[in-house]
Amino acid sequence: MPTHHIVLTEEDIERIINGEEVAFDFNRTIKAGEKIIVRQSYVKDMVAPIINRDKKIYSDAEIENVKIASSMMADTFKLGV
Repeated sequence: MPTHHIVLTEEDIERIINGEEVAFDFNRTIKAGEKIIVRQSYVKDMVAPIINRDKKIYSDAEIENVKIASSMMADTFKLGV
């Protein structure tokens, strides 16, 4: 059974999250029973996205860094009290 792979970049995923459309052209028809695999690209995008969207993709490490930075900022304001 032939398998087809659709590789999504980070920008493609952000477009889907924000309600936009991502289209792909296939060189041949897909027959019944053929498998389609959709996955994220293993390679980071070479350029930053041109459009700033409402919803972004963040890794767990990036989220943890934001939490640490926020708590550090909150602690600096508490020192004056």
